[in-house]
Amino acid sequence: MMAKMRLLPGATGANATKRDGYDAGAAAAMTIDEFERWFVRAICLYHAEPHAGLGGCAPAQAWAEEARSQGPLVPLGLDETALVRRFLPWVERTVKAYGIQIGYRRYWHASLASRIGQKVMVHFDERTIQEVYPEVEGGFVSAAVVGHYPDVSLAEWEAARNERFRAGRAYQDNGARAEAARLIHANRSDVLSATAKTRRAREARKRAEREGTSHTRAPARATAEPASNWLPVAELGEDTWLKRIE
Repeated sequence: MMAKMRLLPGATGANATKRDGYDAGAAAAMTIDEFERWFVRAICLYHAEPHAGLGGCAPAQAWAEEARSQGPLVPLGLDETALVRRFLPWVERTVKAYGIQIGYRRYWHASLASRIGQKVMVHFDERTIQEVYPEVEGGFVSAAVVGHYPDVSLAEWEAARNERFRAGRAYQDNGARAEAARLIHANRSDVLSATAKTRRAREARKRAEREGTSHTRAPARATAEPASNWLPVAELGEDTWLKRIE
């Protein structure tokens, strides 16, 4: 089986020396879904081929012959979905107010609300990040991912995250760190300059206060109006007796 897989485009192989100069990433051609279909068919082909260890019988043939001599291998009425989830990989998580967290992603199901603070076994299917399967009261519930996530496999999601981290590191190495250092230095210089100016201003004010100089504005001087020059009534004519004389 491994020999057949090493013939696929993009296979890295087990010998690093032999793949010197071989760009596996550039040669890769299959998606995860396509490889999964290929792998299932390869397994079916393997079970149909004769094996020397089985006396020349194929594994599928040996299984069928042995099954006929046994009773039912799977109980009738068994929940096949639960059986599949039972064989999935699992992790233990403590239920929080927001649900459970796996790989920076949060998942929620209503049945978790009464189990906050408790530990639960969470099974997950690596073919999707859309849901996980906490074990609740002997069964499984489908806890959906919280937020908007693409319907991709766990491997695809991790590969995309790693690529983003690599891009982030490349951005930092391409001058972002130097620019950040320049901005930090400029900010520190402004703080030191402002501190020095404020200190000098306070010292100047205290010195002026000791010398008796007030920093309050002097009140504006009132402008005195000129005194009125009034003439006796007898000297006023008809046109001038109501007019002010400057």
